[in-house]
Amino acid sequence: MRLIKNYLIDLSEDPAKNILEFEGKYYEIDWLGETGKIIHGGNGVVYKLVDSETGEEFVIKYCRYSYEEARADWVIEKRVKRFEREIEALGIAKENGLDNVIDMKFHGEANISGDTIRFYVMDLCDCNLKEYLNNPKNAITPSQKLLLCSKILNGVRNLNEYYLYHRDIKRENILFIGNEPYVSDLGLVANRNSEFRLNERGELIGPIGWFSPEAINKHYVEKLPNPYNLDCVLNGKSDVFHLGELFWYIFQGNLPIGQIKNEDFVVKDEDLYEIIFLMLQHAKRRRPTIDEVDVQLKKLFPKYNL
Repeated sequence: MRLIKNYLIDLSEDPAKNILEFEGKYYEIDWLGETGKIIHGGNGVVYKLVDSETGEEFVIKYCRYSYEEARADWVIEKRVKRFEREIEALGIAKENGLDNVIDMKFHGEANISGDTIRFYVMDLCDCNLKEYLNNPKNAITPSQKLLLCSKILNGVRNLNEYYLYHRDIKRENILFIGNEPYVSDLGLVANRNSEFRLNERGELIGPIGWFSPEAINKHYVEKLPNPYNLDCVLNGKSDVFHLGELFWYIFQGNLPIGQIKNEDFVVKDEDLYEIIFLMLQHAKRRRPTIDEVDVQLKKLFPKYNL
């Protein structure tokens, strides 16, 4: 592997150089999708990882930035710390066996082009939520959609129980192995008990197009006097808002933008609409807790023969 411009990591043309050694085992690094196309997000670059002995396949996610770069640039330093916080959160999930959260197999450091890069390895999944719902082979029923919402909520609720707030819930960050969904990509996670304290004052944090009201407030008014004391704190209630958007998307394929009404919800179920409507309240104090949402969703199970 090699570092290239724009803080990206690329595979070497020599396959012998695309090898990861970890605790006495060897893994081959290969393209995850189209050959030659680097798949990356804000902080990470991902590849397929193959156990040289067993042939078992995983995904390896490298931080896009090295420790050496972080020491010279405080913006990059924050990105590296976010990657470390993601590993920390996944470690908590693994240690406590949290259901419906992607499983981190192991993590470590790699030397690439003379720089030290953090990485972690996770399960190789089949698709994300968008791809799953758009696959005509699935054609899931309303009952299956309700169960899917419940399982995704379960993953986020499990994280929240350990004071881990995802803050980036969107369709691309819900991955599937078979028909089972897993919450993934904890790159923006906040851990109330973490030793990592990042200065996020005024930052725009969250999934583009899925921002919670408090995320917008944080970006626009947190660095100002804020005389009206507008809410700028992202926490578990922010995850509830994002889940409300995600549930709406699961049932009808679009996002609830603007002032929604029952007639905008194509699924003719007032009880389900009311749950999502409350999750999408502008003020966090009016939103239910994630545990309350869980209870209300499960009350619908008999209606949907679950």
